[in-house]
Amino acid sequence: MKQTIISVFLMCSILVIGCSSDQPVTENQAKQLVVDEHDRSGGTVDIVSISTEEDKYIIAWEIDPISEGKDSVDKETGQLKMIESSHGTCQWR
Repeated sequence: MKQTIISVFLMCSILVIGCSSDQPVTENQAKQLVVDEHDRSGGTVDIVSISTEEDKYIIAWEIDPISEGKDSVDKETGQLKMIESSHGTCQWR
């Protein structure tokens, strides 16, 4: 009984410690967030550039020839925010 209580306590402690550690968003995770957000448009999302600021990533992207824009991804929360976006004219190839 004593071993069971200790085992349950240790498992709960490990779970709480693992869930509470806030790891910052990596550059690759930020890229993937942007690709996932704009991939619904039907074209292939290309990452044009990434710049790093103190608390966020600024990611320029394009879906040739449909649209292009810039998004920011917060390094702590992973929150995606559109900075600018433009839509080009659709042309049949």
